[in-house]
Amino acid sequence: MVYANPAMFSKMSDELLKDSNDKNGEPSVIWDKLDKEDDAEDIIWDDDTPSPIQEFYKDQTVFITGATGFLGSLLVEKLLRCCPQIRKLILLIRKGKSNSVDERVKDYFNDTVFDRLRLTNPNYHEKVDIVTGHIDAQNFDAFTP
Repeated sequence: MVYANPAMFSKMSDELLKDSNDKNGEPSVIWDKLDKEDDAEDIIWDDDTPSPIQEFYKDQTVFITGATGFLGSLLVEKLLRCCPQIRKLILLIRKGKSNSVDERVKDYFNDTVFDRLRLTNPNYHEKVDIVTGHIDAQNFDAFTP
């Protein structure tokens, strides 16, 4: 049984609107509040059963293109953090204009998006494989480094 408190959303919206500007009228950082709300304290799963999404990705290998983009980064982080029984993520990453795939991967996983994941699961990289290639090339011009 899953339920969410509908009042949570209106309360959160009111707080965010109230706090969205600082004293000088400049937008303030509201991500801390959003992150706290994202902890799903108001969503209850009976008997600690996995969510339908966790069940879907259990023991699955997922091939992701576009992983280095904004949404791709969020997807990769969320899957690794929230689906601990996922078998493997395979990321297609192309060589950059001025840096190698290894440099891109190092920079990618050092992004602040992955801070929380590094704290909760420092061995997350064991579930990630990198395939070098390009989405526009035949057979992705792919190879594994």
